[in-house]
Amino acid sequence: MANTDSPDKIEFAGDYNLSNIILQNHEGEAVDIKAIVIELNIYEGITKNAMSGTLVVVDTQNVISKLPIIGQERLIFKLATPGAHESTHIVDASEKTGHPFSCI
Repeated sequence: MANTDSPDKIEFAGDYNLSNIILQNHEGEAVDIKAIVIELNIYEGITKNAMSGTLVVVDTQNVISKLPIIGQERLIFKLATPGAHESTHIVDASEKTGHPFSCI
């Protein structure tokens, strides 16, 4: 669960900080879809050379019409443990310091 009251303090097991989730299309246009994301799962396998995941979105306001999904999008976000320093993010899928996920 995201800890919104105190982002630097762990209150419960499984607490996390996730500031935004940006969906960027092949032309570079981007939309923050965090408000419509219901579930974000990230998987890392010991025999795999890349991380993978799934994203569940409930789009009742047709936000995705601004950014049609055609399979060439990138997902940009930072997921961290509360109180962790910038260098210790669990998953850094940002453009500046990490590697955005490719949507297929």
